Amino acid sequence: MVDLLPARAGMAPERQGLLGRPPTYTPSREWDLLANGGVDAYEVVLFLDDAPQTAAQRAGFECYIRAGGAWLGFHVSAFTTNASA
Repeated sequence: MVDLLPARAGMAPERQGLLGRPPTYTPSREWDLLANGGVDAYEVVLFLDDAPQTAAQRAGFECYIRAGGAWLGFHVSAFTTNASA
């Protein structure tokens, strides 16, 4: 894990991040982490420019959400694989 925003000296614990600790993140392009529970320990999953592609990835993501996981997704309307479109 990598600190996204290190805690400042003297900062009140409730202002350091979620649950009183500095926020952290782990970047990954490995979509199969969704399929095998690899994101279950995370409070939020963020999709920047893609989405789960396989049935196993979608099912794993659905389980994560149903178990109380949070998701933030960016709309990919500006993305195209066909430059002439």
